[in-house]
Amino acid sequence: MWTDEGFNLDATWTVEGTVEHWGHVHTRLNQYSARFTVAIVEGTWKITHMKVTQQKRLNYQVKIRGFEKL
Repeated sequence: MWTDEGFNLDATWTVEGTVEHWGHVHTRLNQYSARFTVAIVEGTWKITHMKVTQQKRLNYQVKIRGFEKL
């Protein structure tokens, strides 16, 4: 939707990340949804506002380093 300041865009994306400490690894898969406002700033399109509308954990695992599933 266009506004005087640019346009709004709804987007959903998925992020996978890992954290390792004390010999084990946490792996997470999260999904996010947000509404962005995009506008021209100093002659270039830029994201000028973002509001996260949903966060969802899709998967979570903990593995011990050095141990593989048999």
